[in-house]
Order: sequence, then C-alpha cells, then structure tokens
Amino acid sequence: MFKTQIRSLPTLAAIALACAPLTVHAVGGQQNAADWPCPQRKVVKLSASDLQWQGADPATIKGWRDDADVAALVRTLASRRTPLEDAVKALKAYGEKVPAADRPAKLAAVFAGLLETVNEYRSAVISGIERFNKRQKVRALEIEQEGSKLAELQKEADKDPKAKPDHDKALELYDWNTRVFEERRQNLPLACEIPPSIDGRTFDLVREINALLGQPG
Repeated sequence: MFKTQIRSLPTLAAIALACAPLTVHAVGGQQNAADWPCPQRKVVKLSASDLQWQGADPATIKGWRDDADVAALVRTLASRRTPLEDAVKALKAYGEKVPAADRPAKLAAVFAGLLETVNEYRSAVISGIERFNKRQKVRALEIEQEGSKLAELQKEADKDPKAKPDHDKALELYDWNTRVFEERRQNLPLACEIPPSIDGRTFDLVREINALLGQPG
C-alpha cells in the first residue's frame, strides 16, 4: 500500500519562536513587539542623547541641506558603503578647513543632517524587517494549511493508487514552499544586525564630531 510520511514542520516552530512577542521599548517608552522579530531591542528613532551629542540641539538647526558642503559630507558619513575610516577622514578634513569661529555651527549642522538621514534610513530598514516578518507569518499559516491538505491527499492515495500523482505533485510543492520559507527565515538574523550596525557606526562618527568640537566623546 502506498504510504508517504508527511514531513515535520520545524520551520513553523522556528517562526513561531521568531515571531513571538517580545517586550521592547522604543524612544518615548512606546511598546512595540507584535511585528518585531529581532532579539535586539527595537529603537524606533535615535536621539541626540542616545549618541552622546555634546553640541547644539539638532531640533534648532534648520537648512543643513542648503549648505552644499554640509549636505555632501552628510551623504558620505551616512552611507554604509563608505568605510568608517574613510568617513572619519572626510569629517576631519572638513573640520580642518572650516574657520574656527564657524566650526561649532557647521559641525552642529553636520550632526543634525547625519541624525536626520540615519533615522530615515533606519526607519526604512525597520519597516522592511517588520513587513518581512508579517509575510513570514502569513506563509507559515499557508504552509500549515498545505500540510493538512497533503495529509488528506495521502489518505486518499493510500486507498486509491490513482490519487498518487496528485499527492506527489502536492508533496513537491509543499517541499519547495517549506524550503523557501526556511531559507528566508535564515536571512532574518542578518537583517536584524543592520540597525545595531548603523547605530554603532553613527555613534563612532558623532564621537569624532564631538572631538573636533573639543568635547569629550
């Protein structure tokens, strides 16, 4: 009698753990866990105090984009494609060419631009992770339903060999979907490392800006 054992679903158990709500706090004490699958604490937005900024309040700094040199430097600093070492060199070169009297205001504008740009990028990354997690939750349910249907097809195939082709086709599709699901799940830890990586890089750059201002980092 034809009989095929349905594969177990370790991926479903894994995604259940990955998607389990975590108690995390964002800026302002907001709790947000339902769609955040990462073990790292979800920080929605970086603040000046998070980065130990020692200069002027960035909220009071307007028009940094209107300064071509500042805007260009901000793009260089914020881009993860720019090695940190090169970003620091660009920052120091800018600080050296700015007159001492203008340096506090100019570097404060650089910080304001960097903070705004980095937060925009982080927001896009975090939203992408959450969208991915939502899609994975949906796929987990769909695969579970496919598994139930496959079990029924197996019962039919056990009774009637003519039903075997339908079962085999469903089994092939099920195996493919679970494999794709698992591969995508394995990419999640890499995505979860992006916000902390951005944060660490930004902190290092702000420390360099503070140093240029003669402030402790």
